Amino acid sequence: MNAREYMKRLAYLEECIRMGRIRGVASIKRKFGCCGKTARTLVAELREMGVDVRYSKALGKYYIAE
Repeated sequence: MNAREYMKRLAYLEECIRMGRIRGVASIKRKFGCCGKTARTLVAELREMGVDVRYSKALGKYYIAE
């Protein structure tokens, strides 16, 4: 996977989180066909890019704080 494809993947993950489609690591694993470590790394990459991704235990899903 080249850098352009990786950035597209991150943008798609951000969009899915904003729309409420991502419940947790398991849903990232299913959607992207990756392992749990890679799923957590994708979320960490978004955070490093300045996206305020948080996980709510009460809601049981990722969300972006605005």
